[in-house]
Amino acid sequence: MYKNKAKPKAFTLLELSIVLILVGGIIIGVLQGANLIATGRLANARALTSRSNINNINGLTLWYETSLKNSFNESQAYNNSQITEWFDVSPFSIVNKTNKLTKSAGVDVVYIKSGINQLPSVSFSGAGKISLASLAQGTFSQATIFIVFRPNYTTTSSFITLFDSASSQPQFRVSISNDRVRLDAGVSGSSNSVTNSFINNYDYALAVYINGTSSSVYLNDVTTLFGGVKFNSGTNSINGLTIGSNLSSTENFNGLISEIIVFNRALKINERREVFSYLSKKYKISVKNI
Repeated sequence: MYKNKAKPKAFTLLELSIVLILVGGIIIGVLQGANLIATGRLANARALTSRSNINNINGLTLWYETSLKNSFNESQAYNNSQITEWFDVSPFSIVNKTNKLTKSAGVDVVYIKSGINQLPSVSFSGAGKISLASLAQGTFSQATIFIVFRPNYTTTSSFITLFDSASSQPQFRVSISNDRVRLDAGVSGSSNSVTNSFINNYDYALAVYINGTSSSVYLNDVTTLFGGVKFNSGTNSINGLTIGSNLSSTENFNGLISEIIVFNRALKINERREVFSYLSKKYKISVKNI
């Protein structure tokens, strides 16, 4: 005779409740762990920024970054929040909040919680840009400009602009195409590289010297000139600022920008190395010849 096989027992309501509680506890633990990692990463970035020697480099004029509590209004420092103000954290401006970039609220410029190196970034899309009419320190014609950014589009031979002067001022801009960096302070000069090109969703630390006939570009590299040559970019002065597009909104950048540092002079190589080293550590961007 064949014995009847025991039928598998169904879970009781109590057992199901226990399973759900355990699963819920695991999910909560994972989320809390992720939040702790994100909080730790942000705290480390803030400490690195505060300890950096950027404030002590002569000529620091503007410093916009995304990790410090002073960079944005607290009410706008959350994921996908529409940014209307971006504060200059350089010593000249931070107390009185001068040199504040502003725009009307819109989905074309938003705060991203996990951007470059999973740190906060400002996301630009469409014709989004944020501006400053005039600098509190007045005008200057020489500048060293550092920009940390990530394109979110496939680059072509057409130029898009990351940095420009205010709408009431002569142009003073930094633009990129697929293989060129253009500097224009009255003369449209550019350098191109046959070995490097800008790639969608790749992170860059860019340094440009707008310095008349000795203008130059360094990309993820402290010592090697992007394109191999210096060139003329003109002698216009910068007075205001526009980030994310050119003045007429015809060369719109789409992607992330995390940091912009502006000096009112041409930095020496040891100073350039110091800024690049700070940016490389903060954003985990590989920079050569540090």
